[in-house]
Amino acid sequence: MKNCILLLIFCFISCKETSQSEIEVTSASEKKEGKKVFEYYKDDDLEKKLEYINLCNKLYLNQGWYYNEKKELVLEKSNFFKTTIGKTKLKVKDTTLVKFYFKPIIKNSIRVLLLCQKKIDNYCEITTCKKFDTLYFKNNRLEYVHSFAKPGKRNVGGYILEISRTMKKKKGKDYFQERRVYFKIPFEVVD
Repeated sequence: MKNCILLLIFCFISCKETSQSEIEVTSASEKKEGKKVFEYYKDDDLEKKLEYINLCNKLYLNQGWYYNEKKELVLEKSNFFKTTIGKTKLKVKDTTLVKFYFKPIIKNSIRVLLLCQKKIDNYCEITTCKKFDTLYFKNNRLEYVHSFAKPGKRNVGGYILEISRTMKKKKGKDYFQERRVYFKIPFEVVD
């Protein structure tokens, strides 16, 4: 009987399912911008944080941050960008420095920033943009100077295109791996 109880206790402990949960942590400004952010927990430890955007009425996984059991960022699994902007409120023809850091997910890839030349209001408009300025990352970093000729509220947007340097094969066809990470930066331009 004693062995049977010990066996039951062992089975209960070893067969216990891990607790997994998902929490939406989207801020009001992110919702207005068309973003949703979710945090995923395993046994009460943050496992990953994923940002989805509304891309033409479809949820698109835009960025992801993965964490180990020590709550440290696992760079190998993560894919994200950071921006640093000198100032977002400018006078006409004033300049501001815009810096990007990008953590790619595709190994041995080329990374470029495609900046839409027209004002955009949502992420879907970026997909219909016909004219882009192309800027190249160097060591996952990029800097450029931005200015505006007319006053008003401006959303500068585009995407980071990450493309593999080598071709892959799938079902007998050659292709390059590709990933897009979309961004919008709001500016206010005054006279």
